[in-house]
Amino acid sequence: MSRPPPSLSVRAERWPVAGSFAISRGAKTEALVLVAQLDDGTFRGRGECVPYGRYGETVKSVMEAMADMAAEISRGLDREGNIKAFLIGGPAPGSFMMKRTGDYDISDAAVLAPDDLLVLERKFSWSSGLAVRIRRIALAGVRAGVLVDGPALIEADLRQEIDNMEGLSIHRGAGGETILTLISDDNFSFLQRTLLLQFALAGP
Repeated sequence: MSRPPPSLSVRAERWPVAGSFAISRGAKTEALVLVAQLDDGTFRGRGECVPYGRYGETVKSVMEAMADMAAEISRGLDREGNIKAFLIGGPAPGSFMMKRTGDYDISDAAVLAPDDLLVLERKFSWSSGLAVRIRRIALAGVRAGVLVDGPALIEADLRQEIDNMEGLSIHRGAGGETILTLISDDNFSFLQRTLLLQFALAGP
């Protein structure tokens, strides 16, 4: 399970200086401050900074840089662009990172007993279209503070009649085979379809 990623908002404020703050380059009676706020719905944190022209900074340039970070933070990415996830409860709770590759983002995950975690991922761009992927992660390597990765079991795009696949479940078939079920939602859009796909997992 993962906690919803935080959202980042940035605003500019004018903070008055008590009296006047004088240095060799002049005096100022107020500071133009950028206030950043992180909010995950439960916890909220704030920080502030003052852009300085002598370092090549402007209010606009710093706000734009923070806006670029906001997109990654809202997707649950760390500074290296990997996906942050959490172990909640159990004997060793904490956060860990999942290697992000190919511009894929996680939409669902399910445990493939007894040893693996299957992660359903998807991506979209107007230039390359829609694609989905399932990665297999060894559960033994999932623990607080580590970066995990694993091989792709399947990768498909619109040529394989997939859609915006966002749900994954695993069950045993009548013959003992492992069945993967994927589902998409059309979101009431004529551009999307509601699909239910099933595959038998080959091999152990």
